[in-house]
Amino acid sequence: MSLSADLMEKVLLLLLTAGLTGLVAPLVVGRINEQRKRTQTVFEVELARQQRIVDAQVALLEALCRLLWQYQLLLVAVPYWRQFPQRERYAEALAAYEQASGELLGQIRAEISKSIRLTPEPMYEELRRYYEQDLLSLDLQLIKLANGELDPDGWPGFQRYVLVVLAKQTDDLINRLAGDLGLKVGAAAPVAPIDRR
Repeated sequence: MSLSADLMEKVLLLLLTAGLTGLVAPLVVGRINEQRKRTQTVFEVELARQQRIVDAQVALLEALCRLLWQYQLLLVAVPYWRQFPQRERYAEALAAYEQASGELLGQIRAEISKSIRLTPEPMYEELRRYYEQDLLSLDLQLIKLANGELDPDGWPGFQRYVLVVLAKQTDDLINRLAGDLGLKVGAAAPVAPIDRR
């Protein structure tokens, strides 16, 4: 009888264990799957957010490139046409500059303001300094040259500065911006860590 009771006890224990396992295992697996699904959703949302940031950074870089070179072309046209005896083209270039420069400078500044949220702080400061110290000072210098407030012999130097120095500064600035954003070939993209809690 003791063997039979012992056997019965083991069979009952086995059945109870199997029953509990049959009930508990699906609950545990369900919870694990639910947690995995939540983690995957968080990961996908973060990935989509990062993609939107990268898209905005690409748009910022492209807009700044386009606007800076558009402005410089407008800026250099004035001293370029002034060097020729036919002053009509100079007057047209100056009028075109006076008409479009304010809006272009405003658009450039708006893009720099966007960079506050899309670039590291030092890059935003560099962009802001470039705008304030280089672009705005050249704008003022051009107007003073055109109004005769500065020595007319300054025109060739102004043109050379815009064509050589400012062009190099612009290329270097765009290059550093692309590198900081991880948008330069050969540069590793900055990756924000994903919190997987």
